[in-house]
Amino acid sequence: METSTPPEGWLLKAHDADVLIDLIYRPAGGPIQDDHFERATAMELMAQPVLVASINDVLATKLMALTEQEPDFRSVLELARSLREQIDWDFVRARTETSPFAAAFFTLVEGLGIAPSGRVDPPVPLQSRFDHTHAGEPTARERLASA
Repeated sequence: METSTPPEGWLLKAHDADVLIDLIYRPAGGPIQDDHFERATAMELMAQPVLVASINDVLATKLMALTEQEPDFRSVLELARSLREQIDWDFVRARTETSPFAAAFFTLVEGLGIAPSGRVDPPVPLQSRFDHTHAGEPTARERLASA
């Protein structure tokens, strides 16, 4: 097979007349370690045994690849929507905790009901935000009622 190195610094291509292989050797989520292979599933593809990455690793890698140049959530939303019951949401959250794009993704999928909330503390109810008093001042509710 002939190889070529595209401008992306994480990809190598190998090809012959009928076959093209993209080898991602430096994914955005960090280096591939032994634990990636332990989580992979052995499957047969065209009579060849292959290891298929876990959905959790695929989703985490895709989320870590989102950047300000390509903030497209379509593929990760499609993946999350179609495989929501199979995803270990806590694992993916932990793997992507440094990404602001992953944080935005989790806000989106939680709001859409695709993923369970990852919040540790329950949100403060909106009503209680208006009930704070300062040094004997009336609450916002009391001020509104007297107006």
